[in-house]
Amino acid sequence: MVKNQGLHIEEHRRQAEQENVQVQEQNTKLEEKMHQQKIELEDKIQKQKIRYERLIEQLENAQSENQNEKNEISSARGEIAKLAEDIDRMKSRIQWNCYIFVDDNQVLIIADAFHGRITQWKKGDINGEIIVGDNGVGNRLNQLDRPADMLIDKKTDSLIICDRENRRVVRWSRHKNTTQREILIDNICSYGLDMDDQRYLYVSNTEQHEVRRYQLGDKNGTLVAGGKGQGTALNQFNEPGCLFVDRQQNVYVLDNRNHRIMK
Repeated sequence: MVKNQGLHIEEHRRQAEQENVQVQEQNTKLEEKMHQQKIELEDKIQKQKIRYERLIEQLENAQSENQNEKNEISSARGEIAKLAEDIDRMKSRIQWNCYIFVDDNQVLIIADAFHGRITQWKKGDINGEIIVGDNGVGNRLNQLDRPADMLIDKKTDSLIICDRENRRVVRWSRHKNTTQREILIDNICSYGLDMDDQRYLYVSNTEQHEVRRYQLGDKNGTLVAGGKGQGTALNQFNEPGCLFVDRQQNVYVLDNRNHRIMK
């Protein structure tokens, strides 16, 4: 009977790992789609900017004409304003990004990269609640700038966050009315992190194309994957992103620009 229970547990573990791999593959496809959309939007913005500049030139020429051309000037101004709004809207779409995490109580936690904040949505909630970063985008210790991946440290009931544009990994307490915040790792551009059962922190570095393991309080960490420069070899990454660590401390890494998941 004990043997059968062990086999049953092992089967559940394998299923969980397969589901995690499937989630990582879905994230890869989503990032590829968002990357293509970004390229298309940037091309549209460039075309709109060219049109914008032409209209500015028309406006300047029209201003030198007589009063009979006031209608043309007014029309050009209206179109310029509309184009400016379109450009801003498309830029916002390019910059938008979010990361999602669900805790053990089925609370949905979202890293809202564009607004530099973390929100949570309890089951059945119509409106979310800002739990991190309600001081606007910035680089102060009570601010975030383009937060990416995150996790919950259950032992300290805190969030550990990739604060990527500020080039740091930070910890924020989940307790309300507290100012407990600290920088765990600095000078790092990271999109992904995870923690194993021994509370070692694994963090990807998109600039160094590597993954390091950190004991909490350690600023340097130990190299566990990559670190051989940017490339396509099996010991290399090309901008590693999100990652997952299983109970055997196997590390699964989303190798963004190589369009693959590495173990």
